Amino acid sequence: MGDYTEKAILIFLIVNILVSILSMFITVTIGKRLGGLK
Repeated sequence: MGDYTEKAILIFLIVNILVSILSMFITVTIGKRLGGLK
């Protein structure tokens, strides 16, 4: 049971980091497009 919990926490952390990187990448991409329009 404890092994499963550790894996679940690890997966949750990895997903959390990926989402953070993805949202940051999207923000930068949108910022560049808006900057190019001005």
